[in-house]
Amino acid sequence: MTIELYFGKYKGQSIEDVFKNDPGYCRWIHNQPSLNISEEMKIFLHSRFLNNDNSYMMTWGKYRGKSLQQISKLDPGYLDWLRKSQFVIDKCPKLLKELT
Repeated sequence: MTIELYFGKYKGQSIEDVFKNDPGYCRWIHNQPSLNISEEMKIFLHSRFLNNDNSYMMTWGKYRGKSLQQISKLDPGYLDWLRKSQFVIDKCPKLLKELT
C-alpha cells in the first residue's frame, strides 16, 4: 500500500520514497501533531522513529536515517571520522556544529 503525501515540498510522492531520500523531513512530519496526517502515515512514521531522540539525523552515508546519538552507540569511531572529514568541514556546517 502506498501512502501519498498531500502537502509540502514532496506533495504527490509516497512517504516511503520521501523517507528514503529525506528522512529528516519525515521526522519533521512525525513531530508535527497539528498536520492531521492519516492514521496509516502515523503508523509508518512511528515505526521508523520508534527510538527517536531528536538529535541530528544523517541524510547520507552508511548511517543514513540514523541519528547522531544512535551512531554514537553503534560506532563512535565514525563520529570521530566525520569530525575530521574535509567534506563535512567544507560542505556540512550543521552536521559539523552538532559534532562539536
